[in-house]
Amino acid sequence: MNRFEHLITKLSEECAEISQQCSKVLCFGLGDVYGPEGLSNLERLVGEIRDLQGVLEMLEDENVLPRVVWVRDAKAVEAKKVKVEHYISYARSRGTLI
Repeated sequence: MNRFEHLITKLSEECAEISQQCSKVLCFGLGDVYGPEGLSNLERLVGEIRDLQGVLEMLEDENVLPRVVWVRDAKAVEAKKVKVEHYISYARSRGTLI
């Protein structure tokens, strides 16, 4: 494995850790505190997002990703929000979202 492959593996791991923390939030709530560190699920989720940012910045440093990854693209963000809202409405119409 080379450095590029290692960083891409770390990127995948961080995304999986965010996913796992989202599951804990859904099961136990944002305020649930567990473990010896005494961190809430919200604090853990924020930590995982920061870990992801660290790996993304390393990939930027390696010129794998463009430097603009963390620059807010208002048009793209708004398009994503519209798409998510569409699927929220669709889920409601299907009876799977209250």
